[in-house]
Amino acid sequence: MMDESNIEGLFHHLDMAVMERMNDGSLQLTGDIPECLRRFFPDVPSGMRGFRPEEEFPFLENFLFDAEEWWTTGNTEKLKSGPWIETDPWGNECEFEATALSLGKRKILIIEMARYSYEEKQAFIQKSRELRLAYHHLAKAEAEVKKAKEIAEDANQKLLSSIRYAKTIQRSLLPNPENISHFLPNSFFLWMPRDIVSGDFIFTARVGEGVIVAMIDCTGHGVPGAFMTMIASSGLKQIITDESIYDPADILKRLSAFVKTTLHQDTDYALSDDGLDAAICFVSCGLSVAGCPLPVANCPLPVDSGPFSVAKHPTDNTLQPATCKQQATPYTQLIFAGAKQPLIYFHHDELIVIKGDRQSLGYKRSDVNFDYTNHTIPIEKGMSFYMLTDGFADQHGGDESRRFGTRRFRNLLKENAHLPFDKQRERLLQAFHEYKGEKETRDDVTVVGFGF
Repeated sequence: MMDESNIEGLFHHLDMAVMERMNDGSLQLTGDIPECLRRFFPDVPSGMRGFRPEEEFPFLENFLFDAEEWWTTGNTEKLKSGPWIETDPWGNECEFEATALSLGKRKILIIEMARYSYEEKQAFIQKSRELRLAYHHLAKAEAEVKKAKEIAEDANQKLLSSIRYAKTIQRSLLPNPENISHFLPNSFFLWMPRDIVSGDFIFTARVGEGVIVAMIDCTGHGVPGAFMTMIASSGLKQIITDESIYDPADILKRLSAFVKTTLHQDTDYALSDDGLDAAICFVSCGLSVAGCPLPVANCPLPVDSGPFSVAKHPTDNTLQPATCKQQATPYTQLIFAGAKQPLIYFHHDELIVIKGDRQSLGYKRSDVNFDYTNHTIPIEKGMSFYMLTDGFADQHGGDESRRFGTRRFRNLLKENAHLPFDKQRERLLQAFHEYKGEKETRDDVTVVGFGF
């Protein structure tokens, strides 16, 4: 029977280090350090207590955590670390493998040179080839993705440039919403496209006996909506400017027919089914410039900046612009008609909503013979009026990501209706952005307010 010294010598000849895990976490070496480890631990004496090879081999430190758990469970099997590579002071690479096992209550750790069978080495070589091939395919795919991304970004930039230029064209062709301040000094407008160009627009026009203000919400938003605004704007100009039709209900009826015929939606072969909702107000002063019985000096209309296109007065062909010397407002009544769009106004601090007819304009199934309803409202000092598309109320936000809502919007108007109109605009913008937060804008947002 071999004594302990013979066993230690056997370990040395087998080129393996056998150690016992002590309670303080260090290792006690059995016999001498084998040749495979001598180059890494040249000063370790035979049978050393307090040996800590993990300080030189970081891989071993991680394995010892697993081994400690293995020893604690009292498992009778072996736990292998798998091979790892260390580089000696001369730059030579050495492969090692550690094994943890239990001998009764003794915790034994063995470190030896890693040895593989021919089959294992062949498997490693094959796996290495597969990994290199996979890496090659991955690098190629990554390059293709990068190139596709660059192409997509370039195309996106060109598309955005085109849409931004389309916005310039849209704004130049549509009536300028800011003109409302020339017709109605106490006013504001919000026009916030969702996607650069908009399916909403505001139409304003000076006509013979007053001012027309229209709010239009076309099908969709972005580019499709912008195309629809071109059609609707062209129709309004033809009806109001060329045909001199100022009656809001009649304008809506004629505009519906204009959209249907322009898009061939009155035929069986129509490709589109598009239309719009609208709200139209005719603000009347009750006086005709051509038939005004008053002397020029007493004219109640500010002919230099008022709502009428006046080149000369019938009583004085050499009339120079003169400012109205009367204090009373020239406007006497407002006539409203809506196609699925309301008019909101305040009178003596009371909020009043006039709903539009439940009939959109255009679309294949719309009734071209539908007669829209006019609502006449006498104008008094202190009254304020509002028209809006549904983008504001439909915006999601808040902690629960719910709609801003019609009731919340009306309450917002009521809270701020007493303020100057530029301040009202600021309050609406602030409320919208605070509620929206980081949420995506859902639709075009347009609001018009004016008062007397």
